[in-house]
Amino acid sequence: MEKRSYLHIVSRYIHVNPARTKREGKLPLSEKKKYLRNYPWNSLLGYVDDIRRNGTIDYARIFESYGGDNTEGRRLYWETICKDISTGIDIKEEVTGGSILGSETFIKWVRDRFLPAKSREIPAVQRLKKYTTKEAIIAALCKETKKSFDEIKKERGIIRQMAMDLFYRVGGLNGTEIGKMMGVDYSTVSQGRKRLRERLKDDKYLSQMIQRVEAALSTINRLSENCFEHQILYYILTNCVNIRPYIVYV
Repeated sequence: MEKRSYLHIVSRYIHVNPARTKREGKLPLSEKKKYLRNYPWNSLLGYVDDIRRNGTIDYARIFESYGGDNTEGRRLYWETICKDISTGIDIKEEVTGGSILGSETFIKWVRDRFLPAKSREIPAVQRLKKYTTKEAIIAALCKETKKSFDEIKKERGIIRQMAMDLFYRVGGLNGTEIGKMMGVDYSTVSQGRKRLRERLKDDKYLSQMIQRVEAALSTINRLSENCFEHQILYYILTNCVNIRPYIVYV
């Protein structure tokens, strides 16, 4: 996880999660706030009340994004938490390959620094090799649909939704990255993928089309040595690599 851009967002996601369970999710907003202010099983209490802090937690890291570790910073953090309770907070579309948060530069740095060639034969690292380049996906999709990628991007229907889904599910790209490629925002990517899933329940022809694209991709450099972004954080965590201050575990 890239500290500067994402740490404070992940922190909020973790702190809001207890209010999103099946039972607590049905509570009124005021009750959800009260529930979180008294929830003892994560670190939120120390962020909103300095008297209730745990000496092993570095609170200042998060407060860097809220004006500092002071009364105003704590107030702003709690206000943001309350907003997240009301409007929701979801980081799934920002996660590359299901496990890593960061810019392309950061991903490359992590790969080059902590995943030397020798370690790539470790079983845990084999899972990183599922990543398929976006260029290969574009080529396979254009061949199947007999359309150019520019034509696919301009469409508002099922073909564009299929492209978004393949980039996310097969290519390991996050919602923001896909949005930039397709000329839309990340929420459109999420909605498009959701509509596609609903359509696939009843459309066998569409399912077969996607299967053909995936079959074609399986023969195009699936195991590229340059594609280790996919689930790289899993490798780092399981091998206990300390890469602070660039990567921080919350």
